[in-house]
Amino acid sequence: MSRPWYLPLIDALWVHFEKEHGHYDHYHELYEERDMMEEWLAYEKFEEGGLETMSCPFVGCKWHQDFTISYNLFTKGEEE
Repeated sequence: MSRPWYLPLIDALWVHFEKEHGHYDHYHELYEERDMMEEWLAYEKFEEGGLETMSCPFVGCKWHQDFTISYNLFTKGEEE
């Protein structure tokens, strides 16, 4: 099974969480926020070529990650 396209974004978010919010008393909430962001990325409809932004969900935090979606289609030859 292939890795979902959005995992590099989730990895970047988690690195940010550990660096800036790792002192947070309720560490399980970091996991919940990550899971909600992953669901948003998986189910949101993004337009190809559009500039998108994923922002930290914590109030007052200015961290964000910009990204652009580019769809590529690869086909195999006809089967005989």
